[in-house]
Amino acid sequence: TLIYRGFVDVSAASGKAGSVLFDPKDITIANLGTDTLLDKDEFAESSGSSVTFDAAQITAITSTGAAVTLQASNDITVGEDILTNNLLGTGGGAGGAFKGRGALTLEAGRSVLLRANITTDDAPLKILANRTLLAGVVDNQRDPGAAVIDMRPGTTINSGTALTSLIIENGAGLTNNTSGNITIANIIGGGAEIINNGPTARSSILRASSSSMITAPEIFLELDCGLCTGGGSIGTIAEPMRVTASRLESHIHEAAAGIFIESPTPNQALTIGGVSFPSGNNVEGVQAITSGDITISVNGTLITGTGGPISSPSGTIMLQADDMVLGSSVTAIDGTVVLEPYSTNRDIRIESPSPNVLSLTPSELKLISASTLKIGRTTNIGKLSVVDALSSADLNAGLLVLQHQKVHIDAPVDFAGGVQPAAL
Repeated sequence: TLIYRGFVDVSAASGKAGSVLFDPKDITIANLGTDTLLDKDEFAESSGSSVTFDAAQITAITSTGAAVTLQASNDITVGEDILTNNLLGTGGGAGGAFKGRGALTLEAGRSVLLRANITTDDAPLKILANRTLLAGVVDNQRDPGAAVIDMRPGTTINSGTALTSLIIENGAGLTNNTSGNITIANIIGGGAEIINNGPTARSSILRASSSSMITAPEIFLELDCGLCTGGGSIGTIAEPMRVTASRLESHIHEAAAGIFIESPTPNQALTIGGVSFPSGNNVEGVQAITSGDITISVNGTLITGTGGPISSPSGTIMLQADDMVLGSSVTAIDGTVVLEPYSTNRDIRIESPSPNVLSLTPSELKLISASTLKIGRTTNIGKLSVVDALSSADLNAGLLVLQHQKVHIDAPVDFAGGVQPAAL
């Protein structure tokens, strides 16, 4: 075990503060008392050592506005709260919300295990696992086993107005580079990007518990394992990723179980698309690019607009919201699209927008392409009313199913593909 002693002052009364880098094989942050830190320069230095030090030695630096990077060729474990209190003011205040002082970066050749809370005082937080040989990981210090980013249930990462990034990379060039899941407890930030690029099939993004929540104006969630066989998911149908956000994008590039999102905060408006990061993102909206189900549930209004397509070549796309404003395509060419309220006692009206109901216009329905389009659900209390006329010209589906506690056809429905009105 290597113990660092001393204090590094890289603050700056005027201008940009410096940064500090620590980099043995394994790092554990725990409450050990008075041991202090001395900086190192590269992954390779002290690469065979395991280091344990107090979180106060990190915050003594970040609270001056200086950045800290912790690099370990194997694992980083955060076992004590890291609570920055930037003496120069909030970290995100200088240079924009995502460019603040006092940034904290954790880089591991294998895993980052978060067993305690992190608060950055509005400075950016970046957590990288399964880093590559090119990034400086010492190959023989990266142990076998799947790389994960794992948050203990109940823990919170809080970057205030700044960006929080959790990324599993592909571990290129390493003898051991298998990957596993990113497991999220609670994240609060000015933005949140969670990306699993691990090369192992079924690597996923999952929640730690039923109360886990990602809270940020913009959220980006992605799986891309390169040439693997896929099989992962973003959330699960039983345990969706819970978010409170204004804008969201999510993509899976390989065959997958699917993308499952819930926005449970009452009266929330969630817009699909328009997320400002990451740079170079060429896929918009929510898309299971190869295959997979998609469920988006919003306890409020679901909005799709410019940059907000929702698509999967096959499978079921389930959109649940007490109101919807559809301005971009929803596509499941060989699958099913389902539109239904979030609440179980809400009426549906197919007509021009109406208050206090799930309102769907014929022009909105025309944006949907599917083998089957279902509107409503059999477990709801309420009435589905077709007030505006529907015709084959309004719909791009092979079969239209109208289902609710009561279904009222109050306008002509002329649908060549076939229509099944069901009133229970």
